[in-house]
Amino acid sequence: MKNIKDVNILVVGDIMLDVYISGNVERISPEAPVPVVNIEKQYHTLGGCGNVIKNLTNIGANVTCVAKIGRDDNGTIISEELVKCGAKSQLVVSPLTPTTTKTRIVTSDRGIQLIRLDSENTIEFSQDVVLLLHQLKLLKDDFDIIIVSDYAKGVINELLMNELRSRNTKIVVDPKRVKTNLYDNVFMVTPNEKEFNVMFSDGYNYERMEYIIKTMGPKGMEVIDVKAEHTTTIRSKAVDVYNVSGAGDTVVATISAAVAMGFDVVEAAAIANMCAGYVVTKPGTTSVPISTFESAIWKVKHHNIVKGE
Repeated sequence: MKNIKDVNILVVGDIMLDVYISGNVERISPEAPVPVVNIEKQYHTLGGCGNVIKNLTNIGANVTCVAKIGRDDNGTIISEELVKCGAKSQLVVSPLTPTTTKTRIVTSDRGIQLIRLDSENTIEFSQDVVLLLHQLKLLKDDFDIIIVSDYAKGVINELLMNELRSRNTKIVVDPKRVKTNLYDNVFMVTPNEKEFNVMFSDGYNYERMEYIIKTMGPKGMEVIDVKAEHTTTIRSKAVDVYNVSGAGDTVVATISAAVAMGFDVVEAAAIANMCAGYVVTKPGTTSVPISTFESAIWKVKHHNIVKGE
């Protein structure tokens, strides 16, 4: 069994900046039937595959990131945030697309989201693809696992997936595109229930991957062992759900870390399920702390909790 501090993980995907503008609401605008927000504070955090990275570095894993940012202020902020969280990065700076940014305006008292403003360009440019491939080829094959965090923002494509598959390293994919062959011949995919139902409703071949982790929110998870044709249900403990944003990132990060440490997939899923149960109780996009990860590991090692016993 590996120590988490000896685990090396490569994260490839769509990185974003999540910006939050928080304030109080005391009246409705006389100009239109919308709330007037008196701004009290503004802050930002890494989103998309950046949140996967934060989850991994929080629990002590060594992380290398390959992603694309724009030649703008938000791209600079992302680069600085990656340094702060201790991740190594091979960032492609695209002159053609802006940094994907999601700005949420929320109430300061309960964190209720009033509106979200997105700045992005999901068109795939060949120049960016060439640069991303170059960054990948510069990396040595010394990773325990590769995470593909696909938010369908123009980074993940067949050329990149072929390069990753050529490394003979376990690939775990958090999918957003539901009708695609991009994820063929990977170790694991982690769709939520809606994504799963669409992905596999049109005869998609299960045999193109080894495991499917179907996340089902308060109902827990299903671990589908494709080769063994066996499904294990992992139940969730009832919690007061505050915000589900980022729970999928926590799942793909912690299940990958646990597999890289040496846990089997069902044990790793049980660990990830408990970690996701923590982050949904917190406002905004939250990363799992190392204490929660270690507690989940201890419970899996010492109790029969896989099916919720």
